[in-house]
Amino acid sequence: MDAGIIRIKDPENAIPIMDYHMQRVLLRMGCAEVLDSGLKNKLMNREHLDSDSEVRKACIEAVRVISKESGHPIMKINDFFWSLGRSCCNETTLCNDRMCIKEPCTFNLMVEIDSHEKCTFETSCKGAQDNSYRSLWEPIIKTHYY
Repeated sequence: MDAGIIRIKDPENAIPIMDYHMQRVLLRMGCAEVLDSGLKNKLMNREHLDSDSEVRKACIEAVRVISKESGHPIMKINDFFWSLGRSCCNETTLCNDRMCIKEPCTFNLMVEIDSHEKCTFETSCKGAQDNSYRSLWEPIIKTHYY
């Protein structure tokens, strides 16, 4: 789309790419809430799940809402959160550990920011304020996709 090779007629109906980096960031930030305590414990303990469909659906809906409310296209929102999850909000978190897992940081390469000493979202991210959110991990499932 950015290169002008394809054009989507109804971009608001695009389904965002929902890989594990996206799910982890959206869960930690509180964009998608886990109400089931059993599921929440499994995510926090990185236990195997039979399916990630409910978490995936909730995260897809969260991206749609963020896109609609912000006015930014779904695919731009996707690129933004994916790069954050790949580097700043992974095994280490920029908000807590003050370091990214990737060098160079994928988020820092995609987004022009003045400083990369703390996370841009520290004041609004639930994970930055609450270890129970920061401890959430993407669903661990058996899949042929990864």
